[in-house]
Amino acid sequence: MPQDAAYRKYTEQIVQQRSKAVEANKDITALEKAIGCGQVEELIVQAENELVLARKMLGCMTSML
Repeated sequence: MPQDAAYRKYTEQIVQQRSKAVEANKDITALEKAIGCGQVEELIVQAENELVLARKMLGCMTSML
């Protein structure tokens, strides 16, 4: 995916923020509070869904070339 793609920039920012939260919070409750987007299980599902979407978007981009 192009480095200047808005979706990539936004997604990378979220991943970096959540990665830092995981490193800083070893307690699950504290991690969930720090991220503020649901339970850890929900965050995993969100991440998996983003990966599926990113792959679909990349597939669409390459088919347009």
